[in-house]
Amino acid sequence: MIQGPYKLPEGWRWVRLGEVAKVYAGSSAPQDPMYFENGEWPFVRVSDLSSAEGNEIKSTRDYLNDKSLNLRLKRAPAGAIVFPKSGAAILTNARAILGVDAFIVSHLAAVEVDDMLAERLWIFRWLQTVDMREYIENPSYPSLRLGKIKEIPVPLPPLDEQRRIVGQIEEMMARVHEAKRLREEAMVEAERLWQSILTEIFPQLDSDLPFGWRWVRLGDVANKPQYGFTASSTFEQVGPRFLRITDIQGGVVSWENVPHCFCNEKTLKKYRLDNGDVLFARSGATTGKSYLVSNPPFEAVFASYLIRVKLKSHILDPEFAFLYFQSPYYWEQIKPRGAAQPNINASTLRKLLIPLPPIPKQRCIVAYLRAVQTNVKALREAQEATDKKLKRLEQTILDKAFRGEL
Repeated sequence: MIQGPYKLPEGWRWVRLGEVAKVYAGSSAPQDPMYFENGEWPFVRVSDLSSAEGNEIKSTRDYLNDKSLNLRLKRAPAGAIVFPKSGAAILTNARAILGVDAFIVSHLAAVEVDDMLAERLWIFRWLQTVDMREYIENPSYPSLRLGKIKEIPVPLPPLDEQRRIVGQIEEMMARVHEAKRLREEAMVEAERLWQSILTEIFPQLDSDLPFGWRWVRLGDVANKPQYGFTASSTFEQVGPRFLRITDIQGGVVSWENVPHCFCNEKTLKKYRLDNGDVLFARSGATTGKSYLVSNPPFEAVFASYLIRVKLKSHILDPEFAFLYFQSPYYWEQIKPRGAAQPNINASTLRKLLIPLPPIPKQRCIVAYLRAVQTNVKALREAQEATDKKLKRLEQTILDKAFRGEL
């Protein structure tokens, strides 16, 4: 028995994880593709933890074939608990149970619980409460030593008590997970609602337009698209803010966190962001996403992975254009059928077709869509708040369980 972080109920005791389970690491992944051709043996990588069904890993991205059996790779049985033991993935505190026998990669630790001493789900749920960051010895190179993992303290009641409490935990967690599932469905519905409204407002490509509307190319109602520049330094304490793709999150910029950069007067004049500018991400995972510059609180310029379009606002209202760039008809034009990723550059932008009503009508549409957007945003925020409450509820359930209060 060891000393634990808090006092346990009578009949319980603190033990080391290594006293009730076998702890080991996986093997290095085979590098030759021939070991994976027509494979049938599951090979678990760290990324497979994020696709676990419930808490179990039942399928994997990669499967090994019979040729790999000569490599003496580490195999873990169904029921083993796995989690990251090296790299930044440790910080995710991801946990999963193997639903099938599987080979595991060296970046994972496996815990095989001795079922004569502890209930597997008892250990799994306890490990969900453990922040593995506390066991990293060098934060610059995140890694967990197996010896350190074996020392993790575990509260251990008698087996019958473990089973009783685990039954209650799983019953409560099932309700929480159902609530999460409903929340996720509501989030999807909120986005679907927004896209449905955009589809109703904006006409299909090349369709007949209402009276007074016309189709135009973006290049006809905007200045020539302009690529940003690469700053020589973004560690300055003064100077204009240097807006990058990573600074645009969910259509919002936290300007206080955008770094300063050095640029001379000529560069500043050329790349200074103005109210009404529309920026497009031209590469990476966010390719095609747009951002409307609206009254930036600081003087700012933009990075080379962004393309700036200055609209002729007396013809095309920037907010109207930006809202159109959220619609599926915009995405159809930059993501050709069958393409895996959007394709965007200055030429693509100039050729974009945009439905153009008279300015007064544009402003009416903007006002309507902004009102709808406000309601959708409120719905999303309520759902996010619910999600946070559900996460806190999970932790409360586990905290009470491992203090003997269930």
